[in-house]
Amino acid sequence: MPGLPVPAPLRPLIRCGYRAGVSPWKRWLYLRKLLWVEPVLRSICERVGSGLRAEQLPYIRGHGRLVLGTA
Repeated sequence: MPGLPVPAPLRPLIRCGYRAGVSPWKRWLYLRKLLWVEPVLRSICERVGSGLRAEQLPYIRGHGRLVLGTA
C-alpha cells in the first residue's frame, strides 16, 4: 500500500519534527544506561572487561560468578 506523497517544501519541516521527538528519547536512553544499567551490571559482576556496553540489564537467576569480558 503506497503512502501519501510528501511535497518537497514540507520535507525539512517534517524532518525537524522527527528529530525533535527522537532526540530527547535518545538522551534519556543514554542517561539511563550511563547512570543505572552499567553501574548496576558492574556491581553484580565479579569482573568486567574495559569495553562494557549494556543497553539494559539482563535477567539473572540463581547463584554463581559472573565475569564479562577480559580484565
